[in-house]
Amino acid sequence: TEAARVQLCDAAGSSCHEGLTRLSSGELSTVQLHVPCSLSSGHLSGNQLIFNFTGFLWMQGAVLSVSYKCSDGTSQTVAETLEFVVPPQSVSLSLIDAPHWLVGKPADFSFTTDFALPAPEHRCSLIASGGRSFALTPSVEIPTERALTSVYSYVRLRSEFRLTVSASFEHGNVSCESRLRGTGVMETRQLAVPRFFYRCNTVFLMPEPFYWKDGSTVNLTVDSSDSNELETSHSCWLQSDFGNTSLASISDTNSSSSYLLNVSRSWGSEATLQCLVNQSGLFETWTHQRLPTVLYPAAMSIILQDVHEANSSVNFSVSVSKGQPQPTVNCSLSWQGAVAELPLTPTLSGSFNVTKAMHNGFIRCDLTQSNGSTVLFTHSASRRLTVHHTSRSSWSAREPVVLKEGQQMWVTVESIEGNPEPKQRCWLQMTDGSVVQLKASRVYTSNLHLVSKFLITFVRRFNSGHLRCRASQTGRSDYTRTSGRTSPF
Repeated sequence: TEAARVQLCDAAGSSCHEGLTRLSSGELSTVQLHVPCSLSSGHLSGNQLIFNFTGFLWMQGAVLSVSYKCSDGTSQTVAETLEFVVPPQSVSLSLIDAPHWLVGKPADFSFTTDFALPAPEHRCSLIASGGRSFALTPSVEIPTERALTSVYSYVRLRSEFRLTVSASFEHGNVSCESRLRGTGVMETRQLAVPRFFYRCNTVFLMPEPFYWKDGSTVNLTVDSSDSNELETSHSCWLQSDFGNTSLASISDTNSSSSYLLNVSRSWGSEATLQCLVNQSGLFETWTHQRLPTVLYPAAMSIILQDVHEANSSVNFSVSVSKGQPQPTVNCSLSWQGAVAELPLTPTLSGSFNVTKAMHNGFIRCDLTQSNGSTVLFTHSASRRLTVHHTSRSSWSAREPVVLKEGQQMWVTVESIEGNPEPKQRCWLQMTDGSVVQLKASRVYTSNLHLVSKFLITFVRRFNSGHLRCRASQTGRSDYTRTSGRTSPF
């Protein structure tokens, strides 16, 4: 029930393996036959037969048969197929079209075993700088056969590998093994990972946000020097509500470009700088930066009635146009050296009680636009207060006891604290209906105090006439006083 065993050994008989494989063409091999019985022969004894054998490639696939007879009379035959090993003409590991590797991009290399027998098998791995190993699977394997016999052929195997380059691969190695199938024949090749280039990190160097004022000019730089050994160019566009505007750089280095921008509120609220970063054609990266909000001043005006009555409530409001940043408004009232703050509602309106002392006072509003502690824009507006109130008017005259033709008399009309300023006039009303207007010959004005003096030179036709004086203010009842009839003279 036991089978005979055939082993192939080296010439010294110290290293043996089962079967007649791994034969080398034209080399002397030692064959050992182990049988499960005692051999019956006149010149052999025991259960082992040893003989020398020289094979040639043309014997590939042939069968070596050994017949033997046991001492018990039974005959046996053992047969083994001859398999030769032809080492490859060459084994090579090389990069494909890439003198350097780009992080984040694919890299290709090939591993080739030239014509060998039996067919080669490939196994590759990438050993990172830290010692970690990554097994690699070929993206394609291309076998090429060259006939040895009608059944057997030499095989050339080319394996192509593609991997995505990781930063951890830098300073590592690619290691590949070529094994001839079913044999112990193996060759190893290693390839140092080539020089690495990285996709750069691009930053936008811009002025602080409070410099981006409507109508100003700012300088900004697109800088790609970080993690970058490649000569780099930039193509940039301004994206705004007006569409895309190509920008021309004012200066360039191997890794940066500078631009001059005329800031305009017409950009809208979301202007963006869009740039294509070109690293010597190896990397092309789109990057963008939203630009700061364009700052511009708000306009302000005070809405207030022209004239106000003393001891009444005054309503006012502040009109503020759109501005950036959002403005704050504070208002105050000043008169005769006094100052009072005027609270505003969220809709920028307010009210206060006015007195006659506030006439010619001012409402002042101050608008401020700030970025943190930095004041960007200020604007002030003011309105003068006009307060109307009724004057206190009176008149006086010293009439002689006896009126004589040609005699003169002064009539004084006095008005105090009137606004608007009173107009004072005096006249003589004759009995026949005629009127003689008197002209003020002296007028004194001081601090809302108006005094007019009228001079009458009596003539005979003034007999039985009446003297009348009036102080009038626009929009108010007149103050009128009438004397009795003049005595005959």
